[in-house]
Amino acid sequence: MYNLYLDEREAVKESIVRSSIYKQVFYSEYNLGFFKRSKDKCDFCKEFGNRQDKESMREEYDQHHRMKDRVRDLKNIDKNRAKTDCAFPAATFDLDVLVTPKGSAKGF
Repeated sequence: MYNLYLDEREAVKESIVRSSIYKQVFYSEYNLGFFKRSKDKCDFCKEFGNRQDKESMREEYDQHHRMKDRVRDLKNIDKNRAKTDCAFPAATFDLDVLVTPKGSAKGF
């Protein structure tokens, strides 16, 4: 956001404040903050990360990650195609931000 602020101020030829002052104004006067979201992890990855004996799940975990990488590649292929082919719409959603009842993923 600070970069947008810089661009705007330069466009109208007005003075610019340091990024530390910019952030302080957002924190104190507007009660807004800046943070980087942590990566979402599925139940399987969380379980693997919490296990003491990871080797018993290693093969399944590696297969899980290969599948995850393959799905990410397919998503990127679709995104790139949608950019050039107007007859191919594509959409992605972060289901974590939807307001829905919370339940265990293992129940599905």
